[in-house]
Amino acid sequence: ADFEGGAPTGWFTYAGGSTVDTVTQVVGAGDALALPDQAGDNEILAATYNIVDFGGFGQDIAVSAGGPQDWSNFPSFDFWFYGTGSGLTYQAEISDNRSDPNTDTSERFDYEFTDTTAGWQFISIPFADFTRATDFQPAGAPDDGFTLTEIWAWAIVLPVGSDTVYFDNFALGEHVVDDFESGLPSGVDGDGIAVGFYTFSDGSPVAITTTTTLPAPVPGIGDPNAVLRMDADIVAYAGFIHGFTNDTADTWVTQDWSTYAGMRFWFYGENSGTDLFVDILDNRSPGSTSDDAERWTVAFKDDFSGWQVVELPFADFTRKEIGNGAPNDGLTLTEMHGWAFGALNTGGPRSFYLDNVTLYGIAKPPELAVSFAAGNFNITEGTTGDVVVRLNRPMTDGDPAQVAVDYSTEPGTAIPGRDYTPTSGTLTFVKDGPSEQSFALETFGDNKALGNTRVVLRLSNFISVTTLMGQASAIIVDDDLVDPNLIDDFERGAYLWQADNGATLDAMEITAGDAMALPGQGAYENILTVTPADAATPADFGRDFALGQDWSRGQALRFWYYGRNSGDTIGVTLKDNRAADPGPAGWSLVWNDEFDDPAGTPPNPANWTHEIGDVTPDGKNGWGNEELQYYTDSTDNAATDGNGNLVISVKEADGSLTCYYGPCEYTSARLLSWHKAEFAYGRIEARIQVPDAVGIWPAFWSLGTNIDLTPWPAAGEIDYMEFVGRVPNDTRSSAPSTGRVTPAARASAAPTTSVSRSTTTTTPSPWSGSPI
Repeated sequence: ADFEGGAPTGWFTYAGGSTVDTVTQVVGAGDALALPDQAGDNEILAATYNIVDFGGFGQDIAVSAGGPQDWSNFPSFDFWFYGTGSGLTYQAEISDNRSDPNTDTSERFDYEFTDTTAGWQFISIPFADFTRATDFQPAGAPDDGFTLTEIWAWAIVLPVGSDTVYFDNFALGEHVVDDFESGLPSGVDGDGIAVGFYTFSDGSPVAITTTTTLPAPVPGIGDPNAVLRMDADIVAYAGFIHGFTNDTADTWVTQDWSTYAGMRFWFYGENSGTDLFVDILDNRSPGSTSDDAERWTVAFKDDFSGWQVVELPFADFTRKEIGNGAPNDGLTLTEMHGWAFGALNTGGPRSFYLDNVTLYGIAKPPELAVSFAAGNFNITEGTTGDVVVRLNRPMTDGDPAQVAVDYSTEPGTAIPGRDYTPTSGTLTFVKDGPSEQSFALETFGDNKALGNTRVVLRLSNFISVTTLMGQASAIIVDDDLVDPNLIDDFERGAYLWQADNGATLDAMEITAGDAMALPGQGAYENILTVTPADAATPADFGRDFALGQDWSRGQALRFWYYGRNSGDTIGVTLKDNRAADPGPAGWSLVWNDEFDDPAGTPPNPANWTHEIGDVTPDGKNGWGNEELQYYTDSTDNAATDGNGNLVISVKEADGSLTCYYGPCEYTSARLLSWHKAEFAYGRIEARIQVPDAVGIWPAFWSLGTNIDLTPWPAAGEIDYMEFVGRVPNDTRSSAPSTGRVTPAARASAAPTTSVSRSTTTTTPSPWSGSPI
């Protein structure tokens, strides 16, 4: 109770042959009744009493909170007391659990404190110092110790006599997460995951340390006092993480924050306008060996000067998708793995100071919600897997007797009937029943290493319940071994093959029962078909590799050929080693798209493939970046403009599409040249114009051709151009790898990037295959 706006809900006074009068009053910063270090106006409680027998005041928790509260995770009962130095003795009294929830049978525990000083005192009473009350216990009160798990009320018992005293800020003692007095321990756990304190960034320099040299003292904290200092010069983002660890910094441990309302800390503001954020790391998937902790985030701004308490209710945090395969089961707070602080573009070097990260308040039960238990469910092809759906908490007396939700599957990259059996149904949850249910998803195997495929999982038609996330993915895991000697099986088409003399190439699917079926083939097989220009013209076709292959360990080249007993001679030519690379001066154009088609023409399908949806092929909602758009193949989102340009447009969605967060808000386009063209070393160039707008992050990049079989970033990536809309005069490029992100450019380094607000021309420097 802070008394801002008057006495809180559930307030009461009581008296026996006495008078007790409580009233709130506003005091200014310069008033004699101002709290220490008070800034501005503050409302306090004045208690005037004349006690002959007994009397006091307090708060009925059951009324104010809708039921008893669990205080077992809190260390103390705290408040400010303004006495007169009367020497009178007061009691703080806590009403613990009841034997009958419908009558006041609460077991009382109390603690005595004496008015020894005129003026304000901060009183913090550890719960361990409370003892079972001997002056009053209601009939039927339990005698089972101070459990703190079922608190019904608190009260201040006034002494016999008369006086006027003042109180403020009745609260539960804070749980200290970090006070930075013992340094910043760091290490790695048994799975090689960083624990303790460590930094992250987009490549911008960032460093953290503790210091007792402060820009100003932290209010109310004596010297010496250590705080955390973060030094950074940030283009896009940077910050630090505290992954909770044991004393030896070799194990990732968790904390239970579920009974608290939020977190807060001291922050030294410089009124710079910098955008800041705090992430909290929630639970991980069972048995995880990677950092798949679910991130939740809240933003705030450096729009003040000096030390200030930043208070962040957990209810204000929103889920943050970072593409790490985290669970998607709401902010549980029961297995917290850590917290993080970060900043966006700083416009130059900055130092940030934080101190005393604590938890505060009493958590309110969250709204009942049903969601998938994880963002991804891995099911090995040819097996049936269980997809788990769960409530975010057990159902209570305040909930409906039952709630229900429909589930269904939708095609992603997996093909219904070939890769899996579509399914749908309804799950019903009842009081006193399980909070977790599942449905089965049948998948089919094949004999080809084609990479994993994805099935969209959807929840809908929520009856008497809401959802935290109604979309997930089932990943059908390909367990077939990659044949290192396979050159091409045409399962992805014939796009990398070329034909001369007017011949055309295509890939045709044949089934196991087809007359042209290969001996021993699986249920489906793709074959290459070659159609000559005419009967008199021979067809020449083949494939040039982007990078030479070493066949010296092989014995022969073999392939299946469907003959027609025509007597024709078929020639096979192998292209062995070639002349040395002449260098950039001797290179020639091998692929281009100038987009010279008439206005409204879709991207050339010979060069480009549309990626569709709002999920990556490996099941990361929002493309692993919390993107809000749904990618389409519509010319509304990608088409030529008739002036030699391809225009990719972001549009407001019409509400007909469903995204991971609900109805899609935007549509856009995402185009790939994958399986249409491939290159090794050389020069890639594009002329790109980007809008000057906050909230966008357009990019132009390349990936390894084997991205479907070798997960990112091991397949290789070069980011030629990334434009962060909130930093309109800066673009960046990088080369992510399994161990780091190598900044390849910022504004003027190679690859070359020139910027004039809304126009960016990207001209990567020639690359001949040397390490980056």
